[in-house]
Amino acid sequence: MLPPAKRDAGAKARAAAAAAVAAAAVTPGQRDRAIEQAVLAAQQEREAAAAAAAAARDSNAPEEAAGDEEEQAVPAATAPAGHGAPSAPGTYEPPDWSGLPDGADFGLEVLRNGTLLEERPLQGQACFTFGRSPTADLLLEHPSASRLHAVLQFKGGSQEVFLLDCGSTHGTFLNRNRLKAHVHAPIRVGDTLRFGQSSRLYVLTGPAELMPQEGLSRQQKKQLKMLEAAQARKEADEMKARAQMEAAIAGSAAAGATWGMSLDDDEGDEDGPAKEVNWRSYVDRHGGNLTDRQTKLLDKIRKREYKIKNLEAECEKISAKEKTEGGLTQGQASTLVRNERALDVLREELEDLEEELTDCISDSIKGKQAAAKDAKDATAAKKKRKRQRDSDDEYADASDSGDEFYDRTVAGGPAGPRAKTGAAAKAVEKAPQHVESAETLYAKRSALLEEVQRLEDAIAAERQVLGQQQQQQQTAAAGSSQQQEGSAGGVSEATGAGSVGNSAAEADPSSA
Repeated sequence: MLPPAKRDAGAKARAAAAAAVAAAAVTPGQRDRAIEQAVLAAQQEREAAAAAAAAARDSNAPEEAAGDEEEQAVPAATAPAGHGAPSAPGTYEPPDWSGLPDGADFGLEVLRNGTLLEERPLQGQACFTFGRSPTADLLLEHPSASRLHAVLQFKGGSQEVFLLDCGSTHGTFLNRNRLKAHVHAPIRVGDTLRFGQSSRLYVLTGPAELMPQEGLSRQQKKQLKMLEAAQARKEADEMKARAQMEAAIAGSAAAGATWGMSLDDDEGDEDGPAKEVNWRSYVDRHGGNLTDRQTKLLDKIRKREYKIKNLEAECEKISAKEKTEGGLTQGQASTLVRNERALDVLREELEDLEEELTDCISDSIKGKQAAAKDAKDATAAKKKRKRQRDSDDEYADASDSGDEFYDRTVAGGPAGPRAKTGAAAKAVEKAPQHVESAETLYAKRSALLEEVQRLEDAIAAERQVLGQQQQQQQTAAAGSSQQQEGSAGGVSEATGAGSVGNSAAEADPSSA
């Protein structure tokens, strides 16, 4: 069997190795718990080795072992009363300064996973014991608790409170720090107590004026300084990048080079200065005119922003529990790590989507500017061709077939209509070729639809006028037919009367 010194050295080496492994943990809570477990394992190993050595000594030299037990019992019995060391296993001897607190009502709140289980008043006694023993004042049911685990001790005539670990196997923790055995440690109102491996937390309650002043711990101050330094470095990098970008833009503007990047945030003048496209302001102004691709990208961005917001809120809740409860459970720590990893992934995806949406909006603005420029060029070319045709018509009307015009392109020959036609054809051929775009085609379609609508309205008005004229003609025709029928009846009556007179005259020749 190895000597005790070598065994202790080996245990310390293993504890150091375990602590080094624990130092690479993700969260401070996990690192602290791993270190505590490593320390507990080393202590258990030392206790097991000591027990084995004692058993070996008992088997080899009973008298020497008995003498050792007597020597060990003597210091325990003669220990100063002020240390509160137990005089026998499972018992506690209060110190001389033990007594009831002076005019202060103390108590304990029992919490588990952030839920208040019960409130225990601490009144009427100078000390309160914790343990698995049925005689303990506050019973600990967790298997890791000792029979007499710890003692809460008041100092008589004052408002001071102390906590004593009675040599428990798995330790007593004050604000996540393990206490040294058989030493009265002062505690204050608001401090958190934990016994062994139990997840229950005991918070000391009492007068508000006894609570310590709020402030950051040394570790929290160190973390705050690290965060401030990282933020300062980030701001310095951003300022440096911004200065380099401004210098590059200024140099490019001075050299007259744009590389096709001079686009406005909107459909403004394409010759204006270049502006950085902000997709949020663009969406606010043109939310109803986005393309299908831009709408899909915007929906993805909104979903990821919503997920990030929920995960950040959950992480804040878990961090608040860590501060109030003095630590996190294994499930809470794993959830916090999982949420932080998910946040990193979501932030990277959000940056990629925002960059893609910005590029898409920039391309859209460039397309609109190009379409506007094409439409402007097309209008200018159309006006130029019209002026050319007008000038050709004026020249054709003013020219006479008898005039002598010498075409210098043809050697000594007068220019005729064919020569003019050739010149006009060359002018048409030299006209700039126009490339139709979506904007120009849409404008032409709108003009055609307006022209069709105008023609249909004119046709409808013409039909209405024709219908009225036809109705008037029918009315006039009906009136003329009635007049003709009346005149025809009068003529027939006159003709009949004449025929009667003639017959009478023929019958009486004397009267004739």
